[in-house]
Amino acid sequence: MAGAIFENFCIQETIKAIFNYGKNVNVFYIRTHNGLEVDMLIEAEKQIFPVEFKLTKSPNFTMGESIRRFRNLFSQLPVAPGRIISLCEENIPLSRDFSVQRFDDYLSWLKNI
Repeated sequence: MAGAIFENFCIQETIKAIFNYGKNVNVFYIRTHNGLEVDMLIEAEKQIFPVEFKLTKSPNFTMGESIRRFRNLFSQLPVAPGRIISLCEENIPLSRDFSVQRFDDYLSWLKNI
């Protein structure tokens, strides 16, 4: 249950940050019939930012598979590179499709979207 609780916490903090920063953005969740699931989609600046939340200090490339699949499946949309939000100690660019971001840096990023 720890992973689900962490995801829930991150979603709540995202919504609070968006509200407190006065941002006018849309927030979605997606799960398709073929099993593709992305924890959060943030629509801002005429772009869609896919976000995954992972309770780990050592994220890896496979954790971004759903972001990569989403970007490929919806390539006709303005999908920005995604973010994997974790408990890591530093931000890590993993591929052109997604990067790992510290939770605090993610909340700061929300201020600028």
